[in-house]
Amino acid sequence: MTALQKQTLDQGQLLKRQKILADFGEFALRSDDLDSVLTEACRLVGEALDTKRSKVLEIKRGEKKLWVRAAVGWTPNIVGLQLNMDQHSSETYAIKLGQPMVTKDIAKEERFGVPAFMKRAGVVALVNVPIFVPGRKPYGLLQVDDVVPRQFEDSDIQFLRTYATILGPVIDRLHQVDALKVSEERFRLVVENARDYAIFVTDAEDRIVDWHEGAQAVFGWTASEAAGMSASKLFTEEDRAKGEDQKEVETARREGSAPDVRWHLRKDGSHVFIDGSTECLRNADGSVKGFLKIGQNVTERHRTERRLRQNEAFQRMLIGGVPQLIWRSESIGNRIWSSPQWSSLLARPLKTAKGWDGLRRCIPMTMQR
Repeated sequence: MTALQKQTLDQGQLLKRQKILADFGEFALRSDDLDSVLTEACRLVGEALDTKRSKVLEIKRGEKKLWVRAAVGWTPNIVGLQLNMDQHSSETYAIKLGQPMVTKDIAKEERFGVPAFMKRAGVVALVNVPIFVPGRKPYGLLQVDDVVPRQFEDSDIQFLRTYATILGPVIDRLHQVDALKVSEERFRLVVENARDYAIFVTDAEDRIVDWHEGAQAVFGWTASEAAGMSASKLFTEEDRAKGEDQKEVETARREGSAPDVRWHLRKDGSHVFIDGSTECLRNADGSVKGFLKIGQNVTERHRTERRLRQNEAFQRMLIGGVPQLIWRSESIGNRIWSSPQWSSLLARPLKTAKGWDGLRRCIPMTMQR
């Protein structure tokens, strides 16, 4: 081969690899599925080095193992296969040193051990290139295999290093996408099953744009009925007349959040007592995007507490007109409440919260006989 022919071949190879890098970049931008992206990465890198066989190995966190996350040119059952990261493997050395490890011919390899499954598959030459995600954290390896002895050239190694460098941030982004999907799914399950909680979102004008099942259960409107409706419609006529609906939104807009503890209206005209809050949602530039409203239906609890307060006030009113001294205490004897006659008896307000013995010491001895 003449120097001109070699130069032409090198230029053609360079253009081919540049195109493969571009193709992979475009594919990675279109897909949010990590397994699909890694499989395509294997296919393209095998094509670039004319081996048609490659794989990505991922470190199993908390274990000294690698597992095959994606592979091309291998039988399908190789995906999921686990390898021990023992100290004599080229995989371990590549990750530990942070640089490619090349075996030109397994038959002549004296530095590292080679996994038995690779020998059975006819692998003769291989190169391991470490993959790091941002922060220089090791993710795993890009491994290219060949079935004939191969002198991996410096241009091959530099291309693989570039390829692995691109892979790292792509993998990190897709990990974040997966984590977000899991988080969103958990949130969705919580929201859909929180039937006592009304959760909905309004826009900057406080019009409903997102209405969850809990909101329908509490207020009665379906999502299609609530869409575009002003959140003010949920306030009672008395509160709207006093401008409480606008005060709540303005407080959230100004301070970030506002309490929402009041009676509200349901679709059928009945009232429901809500214990909740309104949170202001902002865009990246700080402008108001809308409001997140979360409230628990505590109607029965509120009515029970109100009845208890009314009963207690009524009891005190009745007891206040009885001449006898009345004392109410905890199980350990400390005073909770006492009738007004005690203050008259002692000629001063009874402030002590001590038990009966403490009270008795406040009473003159002549009164105790």
